[in-house]
Amino acid sequence: MQPAIQIRTLFDSPVLKASQVRLPPGSREWVNPGTTQSAPEIAFPHLPVINVVDGHGPVLRDSTSANFNNAETRFYRKQVHPRGVLTDWFALPPTVWQDLLAPVDPVQAEKMGTPFRYPQGRLPASALQRQRTLFAYLESTPASNVDRVFVEETALSIVQESLQAAYANSTTRRSSVRRSSTRKAHEDAVQRALEFMASRLHEPLSLEQIGRAAMLSPFHFTRVFRRQTGMTIHAHLTDLRVRAAYDAICIEGKDLSEAALDAGFSNRSHLSRTFSSRFGLSPADARRLFKDPSPSKLRKLVRFSPIPPGLPDAFR
Repeated sequence: MQPAIQIRTLFDSPVLKASQVRLPPGSREWVNPGTTQSAPEIAFPHLPVINVVDGHGPVLRDSTSANFNNAETRFYRKQVHPRGVLTDWFALPPTVWQDLLAPVDPVQAEKMGTPFRYPQGRLPASALQRQRTLFAYLESTPASNVDRVFVEETALSIVQESLQAAYANSTTRRSSVRRSSTRKAHEDAVQRALEFMASRLHEPLSLEQIGRAAMLSPFHFTRVFRRQTGMTIHAHLTDLRVRAAYDAICIEGKDLSEAALDAGFSNRSHLSRTFSSRFGLSPADARRLFKDPSPSKLRKLVRFSPIPPGLPDAFR
């Protein structure tokens, strides 16, 4: 018997629906097209996956990205991680999306069912941390005890921060390359490299390997990658690794040394320094917060998102 897709709804109100989807390897859902929810949604992957959405080419979705799904849109998935798919998402009514989008994209905000101009944007580290911790709160708190107003306000602030970053950073803007054929070739090269890096985090990757995966020379690809994403290859790879380590430490309960090696860090000290610079607290403090994610503690999570080397202001 083939494993089935699993969807859990952790919170549901007129303002917000918070859910999680698991899709194990071997499921027929990898072959069959999927359809997004009846309301527009924003998705936060734990594991990398490639989505092919109507109107867009293949796009890698991983923990560095906030992913925007218009309502009732067909898509296909391609497996990247051996564990399949694990993704959290918020679905919001079109009227709420309209209010959230109006300050950054008033034209798209009027398109009630299809408000999103872009399929994804870079997810700030602070938004990822608050999203993961909010889901931990929902999972650990009986439904009757959930502070509904707190959950809705926190979720809306996460979505707002994600939208602002998506419209500010260069991952959501077209390349400056004028020829459409060249632009498409560069976009495809970056997608190949992103998939390669996401599937080999634990390996000591070299620029030559990444360039070969992108099918471009290493020097040429460094310029293409920065032009397409607004950041260096090293900054992206480090960001991807520290977010994988965050999930390993806080969600999977791995110790620091194991999480460091699994995510491709040279040692636990290297991970600890990088973790603190990205999330504003140590791995041990993050784990303690995740185990006891009360609203009073969650409210203390400020938008701490320092700019790592190679990352411009727009990626806050």
